[in-house]
Amino acid sequence: MTVTPGEPLPLHLPRDMQVWSYQVSHRTLLFRSFWQSGDSTVTEIEFVSVLGMKTRSSYRGLTVREVAADPEIDRLLNLPEGPEPRYRRLHLLSDGVPAGFVVCGAVRVREVPTGH
Repeated sequence: MTVTPGEPLPLHLPRDMQVWSYQVSHRTLLFRSFWQSGDSTVTEIEFVSVLGMKTRSSYRGLTVREVAADPEIDRLLNLPEGPEPRYRRLHLLSDGVPAGFVVCGAVRVREVPTGH
């Protein structure tokens, strides 16, 4: 599932998530759920065309919600006018508590078989 600009958020992923990788050359941030015994899949959430981020290394459940404006994000990314309309400002929440942000072009969520 790809969540593009204009599609509704918030998105809630109840599984505990961790930062899995960041590819500088592709500006892609990937979070993956922790595998637990008995799980046949892990959940991945991929942020594409990342302009900037501030994240934890892990989250106890992850909620992603969009905000129209956030002066702190714009200041940290040195974007006084804010990002271009094709980008989304996304707040990350863990257990309902603010826990970072990502500014990106799109979000993809998928279930990946573990092979266990």
